[in-house]
Amino acid sequence: SKLNKITNKIKKENHKLSEINKTYSPYAFTSETINNSKFGKFNVYHIKVANYETWKRFLSNYETFVDVFSSNIGHSSDKNAENANEKILIKERTLEKVAKIKELKEAHYEKVKEIKSNKDLEMSQIYTLLEEEEVSYIHENTILMNSLNEFPSVKNAKAMRKEEIKEVTHAAKRDIKYLKTNYSEYEYCLQTLRDYMMINYKFTFKEATEFIKYMGLKIGKEGEVVLKNGIDVAKEKLSKIEEEEQIYLESHEDKYEGKSKTFVQQIKSLFNEKFNITILALPLTGICLFTIVPLIFSVLVAFTNFEKGHIPPTDLFTWNGLTNFINLFNADPESDLAILPIAIGKTVVWTLCWALIATFSNYILGIIVALMINKQGIKLKKLWRTVFVLTIAIPQFISLMSIGILLKDTGALGTLWFNIFGSKLGFAENSDNNAILSKIIIILVNIWVGIPYTILSTTGILLNIPKDLYESAKVDGAGTVTQFVKITMPYILFVTGPYLITQFIGNINNFNVIYFLTGGGPAYPGSALAGLGYTDLLITFLYKLVTNASNPQYGIASAVGIVIFIICSFISIVMYNKSGSVKEEDQFQ
Repeated sequence: SKLNKITNKIKKENHKLSEINKTYSPYAFTSETINNSKFGKFNVYHIKVANYETWKRFLSNYETFVDVFSSNIGHSSDKNAENANEKILIKERTLEKVAKIKELKEAHYEKVKEIKSNKDLEMSQIYTLLEEEEVSYIHENTILMNSLNEFPSVKNAKAMRKEEIKEVTHAAKRDIKYLKTNYSEYEYCLQTLRDYMMINYKFTFKEATEFIKYMGLKIGKEGEVVLKNGIDVAKEKLSKIEEEEQIYLESHEDKYEGKSKTFVQQIKSLFNEKFNITILALPLTGICLFTIVPLIFSVLVAFTNFEKGHIPPTDLFTWNGLTNFINLFNADPESDLAILPIAIGKTVVWTLCWALIATFSNYILGIIVALMINKQGIKLKKLWRTVFVLTIAIPQFISLMSIGILLKDTGALGTLWFNIFGSKLGFAENSDNNAILSKIIIILVNIWVGIPYTILSTTGILLNIPKDLYESAKVDGAGTVTQFVKITMPYILFVTGPYLITQFIGNINNFNVIYFLTGGGPAYPGSALAGLGYTDLLITFLYKLVTNASNPQYGIASAVGIVIFIICSFISIVMYNKSGSVKEEDQFQ
């Protein structure tokens, strides 16, 4: 039973090696697979040609390899002695380096203590001196380790400091392990010849071993080189291989030799070695049909007069160049779209103001609430976190629609407002004053909806800020506000920088909050833009241009979509490249 287990284990390992070889080898082997190639065919032509060239390279240098083998006879004892001395030197150098590392570290810590205990210095001066000492220590340590080609970052240097002695001793043990001191004469000559073949002639280890086996090298009793196949035999074999190669090349001018897959085999391969193609086919098809094609279509529509009067198949639309973009910012005063430039200008300003206020109000207030929950002494921390998670569990559109109904003049909150102040709330109703009030209410509702996401994301970050940073700050006399500004906020900003950018872009396109609360109202005056309102964002602006029953403007809506893309992509690229997450990535600990 043990023998069977061992046999099965060997078979499994051989199968794994075979699969790895098929995946990563530049050519497949006929003994292991059939028709395993990109085009459903298996081509052995390149394998045979490469094999011919390798043997020719070996046989044409046969005499050189024999000389290399014979030149190393009698040198094994010298090599053993050399390696033995090298082991001793490695141990001595390692001990010296470890002692020097410890000495540098102790001196560094003493210097740090001295700087911190100097009461004549201000806090800013202490930080400056500590930074200079850190840089000096890193530089000296890097030179000593001699393991990096360039000056390391603070992150790499700190990691190196933790592992420096361990790495030095590990490297020494590794070097000592591979310095052999018991070479036999024959073993040393073979090892040297194999290395010579691999380094100077780029043979693989397997090829070099096969060629040495073909040579059948031995050392005779009198120290002479004994060959299984002599130099004359090698020359004859070289001529024979050259002839075979020439015949093969002439008979395979198409550079192909193999067996094509049948249709059934190709179908079966889609559920076996090419199953990855089958798995990826469906999502790729979906991406093409539902993302790429509509995107291309939308961009093209922006350069047409596709509207109510030009809808296929009854009335075809035509290309009109940049007319839609001109109408966005400089429409004809006599046309139905005269109000459009004013509307788009106000909408762009409100969209950017909304995105800025909505993003940072949720972000700052979410961090403050997370700090309050995580503050020492606060009880039932898990309960408070669970309460905020439950608010996220309710679908957002249900929450927003409910709030929108409550805020109407006939709703519970609208009625309460009237009973207290004696006037209607007028939420989302036609009036400039109502427009300002509606925007303020939208921001407040968005804070209620959005804060839980920030709380959850920042809670994990707060729990992972090293406690010793706060302890050091307290020792240096930093108060709660200083700790928040100098430690907590920079740490959170560094980690959540990309998230903050994503939230900002998400708020530019925040369709749900606007549409389900106000529907974009109060509305702008103008027949052509009926339904477009003061609280509309660019995304709801686009939606209403398309869904306007009286006069849908598909071309202008596509132009608005391109404007949204340009704004979002520009802001994303600029903000991301300016964020600390990118500029100071190597300094994060």
